[in-house]
Amino acid sequence: MFFPRGTITSILLLAVVPFLSPFSGSLEFLLGRDRLFLEEFDLVEGKNIGFFGNQTSRSTLDRLIDDPRVRVGKIFVPEHGLEGIIGAGLPVEDERYRNVPVISAYGPGRRKIDPRELEGLDCLVFELQDIGTRHYTYLTTLYLQMSSCADAGIPFILLDRPNGGGDMVEGPMLDPAFQSYIGLFGPNAHGMTQGELAGLFLEEGELLDGDRYDRQGEYSRLPELDLHVVRMANYDRSRGIWQNGFRESDWIAPSPNIPSPLSALCYKGSGLFDGYEIGEIVRDYRKLELVQFENIQLPRIREKEEILYFLDRCYDNWDFPGLQLEPVKNGLTGAWDILRYRITDMGEFNSTLAALAILYTWEEVYHPGEENGFTDVSRFDKAMGNSWVSGLFTEGELIPFADFLGRIRADEERFRNIREPYLLY
Repeated sequence: MFFPRGTITSILLLAVVPFLSPFSGSLEFLLGRDRLFLEEFDLVEGKNIGFFGNQTSRSTLDRLIDDPRVRVGKIFVPEHGLEGIIGAGLPVEDERYRNVPVISAYGPGRRKIDPRELEGLDCLVFELQDIGTRHYTYLTTLYLQMSSCADAGIPFILLDRPNGGGDMVEGPMLDPAFQSYIGLFGPNAHGMTQGELAGLFLEEGELLDGDRYDRQGEYSRLPELDLHVVRMANYDRSRGIWQNGFRESDWIAPSPNIPSPLSALCYKGSGLFDGYEIGEIVRDYRKLELVQFENIQLPRIREKEEILYFLDRCYDNWDFPGLQLEPVKNGLTGAWDILRYRITDMGEFNSTLAALAILYTWEEVYHPGEENGFTDVSRFDKAMGNSWVSGLFTEGELIPFADFLGRIRADEERFRNIREPYLLY
């Protein structure tokens, strides 16, 4: 069932520029899947298992298929499919992989495994690389597959992995009225591993009860789930994905728009510009390279003096700890309309607050009257998980940024207290 809380590692500040220098720790870091094969294989030995994963966990899947001690009866996949190449929001079709049925848990009206599909299986093994962000479908995917296993009465075995977005808790708490598939609970970024989240999901029914997922109804059986978390060994939570010897080339994109570990870090904030006139995805601005969420594009600005003036105003509102905002000339248009995120300290970098400070300043400079820069407020609110943030910019005069910041900081501290009993590392 549940598991004891591990020691909480103290926060270490990690400079990531130059990018991804190796960690010189003496203890070997092991993923949950490593420990499954080394120490806890009895959880699956002799069993007919289901496997839930994608391209980030396919090496585990292949190893299980090849192992004569276990039988993989079915494979289940999330949004983007087994290969992780299907576009956002597009349905994932059933298929076969190495002669094993692959069943989609993402399609029209379908977000979880039908418990009937779990009949005949002894357990479900779940391994998926997440990025630690609420407005990303893998958080809710975990919760829903846990509920399917609770309904089917079979154990749920989670192979824990690092949080791709780091340890930072970021942003305001979700208003339950805005609960959605991309907004299950909590702040914008939770800083927890999936193993830690699974423990929280079992115990914090009130926190997870919202308009979309009612814990008094369909999901009320979740505390009955037989949960096994195969923990990582020697995981330093302050380093997130950047564990012992990790290289940027080791990164397997969990979805098409998160091509690098840096994009996973930045997405927590820059992904919130969906529904606003600032560009959240910047492609081909220089040397025809693909750059996702690590840079944002500012409308209207063309001259370098304009973007430098805007940057000065941004820093007047906030000091952007752990981040330098670098103006970049657009190689295609010649306009100085790109802001590049250069992370200097992962332990201080709060992507959500950085994005909101930029948005606040943009409203202050370019929309000082009744107009605002929202192109689709409902989309912004859905990702943000509330309407009070957009309301600050669309209803009346702006409050001081310090007051705005203080309200969010209070939510972040509240969630740190909520999550503490469930931290394993």
